[in-house]
Amino acid sequence: QRASEQALRDKQAAELASQAKSEFLSRMSHEMRTPLNAVIGFAQLLSLHPGSLDGATVRDYAGHVLEAGEHLLALIDDVLDLQKIEEGSLPLQLRPVDLCEAVRRTTELLMPIAQAAGVRFELAVPPATWVLADMQRLRQVLLNIGSNAIKYNHPGGLVRWRLEAARPRVALCIEDTGPGMTDEQMSRLFQPFERLGRETSTIEGTGLGLIIARSLTQAIGGRLSIASRAGQGTSVRLDLQCADPPAAAAPATASVPAPVLGRALRMLYVEDNRINAILFEEAMRLHGDRVEVRVAEDGDQALSLAKSWQPEVLVLDAHLPGASGFEVLRLLRALPGLEKVPAYMCSADAMPDDVQRAYDAGFVGYWTKPINVSAVLGDVEQCLQGHRGGA
Repeated sequence: QRASEQALRDKQAAELASQAKSEFLSRMSHEMRTPLNAVIGFAQLLSLHPGSLDGATVRDYAGHVLEAGEHLLALIDDVLDLQKIEEGSLPLQLRPVDLCEAVRRTTELLMPIAQAAGVRFELAVPPATWVLADMQRLRQVLLNIGSNAIKYNHPGGLVRWRLEAARPRVALCIEDTGPGMTDEQMSRLFQPFERLGRETSTIEGTGLGLIIARSLTQAIGGRLSIASRAGQGTSVRLDLQCADPPAAAAPATASVPAPVLGRALRMLYVEDNRINAILFEEAMRLHGDRVEVRVAEDGDQALSLAKSWQPEVLVLDAHLPGASGFEVLRLLRALPGLEKVPAYMCSADAMPDDVQRAYDAGFVGYWTKPINVSAVLGDVEQCLQGHRGGA
């Protein structure tokens, strides 16, 4: 009888898990199709009327495509983060973090959207308040909470960052003067993709940020709680563990970049997808004639090109015909003069293990597809600053 009852409970649990998974996938499909509708729709309009659209209209359409694509990328990143947290595979480096400095850097990043929304910050976090946390994940939590406090506020509103200290814990409170939430909205607050009736508003979001923020806070040994009343704003409280300040580190010696001299920087890009290659080449054109890019579609072409035209920067996709980007890099490194040239991986593999594997293999940078053009240009600019070309 006990075995029968246990089997029934297991069956009910499996059915509930299956139902929850189906609901999640259904809502995930809806959330992905919405931005994809804009991406595909405006791209179709551009292709159907290539010669009849003026420059302003093309820029407007391109802006819609970019905005929708960035939203879709944020959604994918959020889902991947959620999966990594649930699997316990999220890499964490717990160490003493100055909470005042973390709040200061976060508010600096949020300042442009705060100013655009007419919202001001009030900081009341004493310096040298040390907590045990992973700096990257803590900043991710603070950015999510802070951006919500701005988006769901009103012009002329306030976001207050204040501290409640009581060892062995520290409580950081982020309070806004927005419209607050009803009890019914609070009951739906941590449901995936739930945006509390703002789904059709102009307020950006995926409906996963708060879930991720709470899970990340728990992963670093803290606790996130929310209090809100309709018409009276919302307060988010982060309870974190106190930490002793770290030992003072020796100051780093600043390096002076070398001036750009001589001919263009030679860059070999190994990519078998022609569209990706065209995108990269067009991005490099923004550097003018300072960068010369040549494209190889596989390892054999890359080796042949490198022997007759020695590159000074290597960019490789991870997945290539015949050999992986890691294998191609190893073969290129064996050629004279290519032992130490900087190599970047440009890949759609976005998991932390993929990135770490690339660094372990000798790549100095990792560009995740879809690429952030500004970030790529910034890395290439550093290569240009260190480039001393000859005639």
